[in-house]
Amino acid sequence: MNFTDPLGWNTQVITFDPAGIGRSSMGHTAIDVNGMTYSFGENGWFSQPTIDFLARNNFRDATGQVLNMTPEQEGALVAAIQRDMAEKQKWDAWKNNCSQKARDMLQQAAPDRPFSIPMPSQPPLMPADFRDTLSKFGYVTQTNYYPRAKK
Repeated sequence: MNFTDPLGWNTQVITFDPAGIGRSSMGHTAIDVNGMTYSFGENGWFSQPTIDFLARNNFRDATGQVLNMTPEQEGALVAAIQRDMAEKQKWDAWKNNCSQKARDMLQQAAPDRPFSIPMPSQPPLMPADFRDTLSKFGYVTQTNYYPRAKK
């Protein structure tokens, strides 16, 4: 799999499908920037080369949405994630989950673009909902499919 374009800039939001009961039952959202995946979960932020992250999560299907971001926005995205990593915030399924973190980091990196639809009462942002929102807003230039491993 090729995770970078010829210029070396490639950002994709990877949405993992729900799997089983428990912590994987809602799915998961992570951000891949140039072959390094950043993931916010129960233990805070985690980063790993994307190829390894996909192998670690190959028990479920995933969709990667390549976003049309400038190199400056991608640099700002990594900087926002690194600042947030240093804060060591706690994960909360309803108030501070992986999809909300991905949305917030993208919003910091590209403040001129909306990454969610404002609502009077914001329900928790679920991975599939965020994936659909990115498509609706027209930010996706390419979609990659990562099927789960065959048993």
